[in-house]
Amino acid sequence: MNKDELLRLNNVLVDKDGFEVVALLLKQLGAFERNYNHTASDREVFMTQGYRNKGLWLLDNCFKANPEKYIELLNKNERGNL
Repeated sequence: MNKDELLRLNNVLVDKDGFEVVALLLKQLGAFERNYNHTASDREVFMTQGYRNKGLWLLDNCFKANPEKYIELLNKNERGNL
């Protein structure tokens, strides 16, 4: 993301509802998942990895946009509130 996009992402993260939407997206994309289903078909594995890569991209940009909110996202995930 460029500087302007990171500023927009920061604006989303500092808004309560925006933060919750980003958290939901990260969960749906599997950004915090550490493993995958070994019995899944190759197609399912590739799809899951593609989603996860986008989730990791978003999570990385959350850190760049607002490190404090990034930590809040990590804590929310650790508490199981994600």
